[in-house]
Amino acid sequence: MTFRHDLSGLPVDFPAGLEIVSPELLARLARTDEAGVESVQEEIRSSWTSDKSFFERGFGTIALGEEGQIFGWCLTDWVIGSLCEIGIETFPSYRRKGWGKQMAAGTLLLAAQRGLTAAGWQCWSSNAGSIGTARATGFCEVASFPVRFGWCETKNNHLVNGTYWLKGRPDAGIPADPGRSAHHYAMALDVGWDWGGASWLYWNAACAHA
Repeated sequence: MTFRHDLSGLPVDFPAGLEIVSPELLARLARTDEAGVESVQEEIRSSWTSDKSFFERGFGTIALGEEGQIFGWCLTDWVIGSLCEIGIETFPSYRRKGWGKQMAAGTLLLAAQRGLTAAGWQCWSSNAGSIGTARATGFCEVASFPVRFGWCETKNNHLVNGTYWLKGRPDAGIPADPGRSAHHYAMALDVGWDWGGASWLYWNAACAHA
């Protein structure tokens, strides 16, 4: 599902309990919540070419407790021209307390202050929490579509599909297909491609064949 926000109707004041992501903030928080900081850094590095490029063009917010513990983050996945797309994560212990909406609102306010004109949001249709947060923050759904998942490198594609079909996606109504899983594992392993000898791939392949 894809949502869009035109950056209107935002709060006048920056929401309480949030801080703007910066290198200095992450360095300070690393002393009190290393795992939370690592989650923020992993998100930045998964979407941006470097930390430097994120801090030059990207932005986001972190929700904090009084003792410096991180409740979650909301960061831009990309910024192009006057548009951006944001991603969000509220850590399990702090969900259903309004932090997701607060972080999203704060990040949208930062986008408006930077002169952007719209923000995007994407999530799976099975992610009720993400959908609820998007709508509560003022996002409107603009599209809903099926996704075909693959891997560009053929051998990797077989390993990924072998793992996927071993369990399927019960939450999305897609049942496991062990035969299909076994076929994909065989196609990859027979040509000697095993992601560096990862033993769990052989275990999965054995389970699929069994």
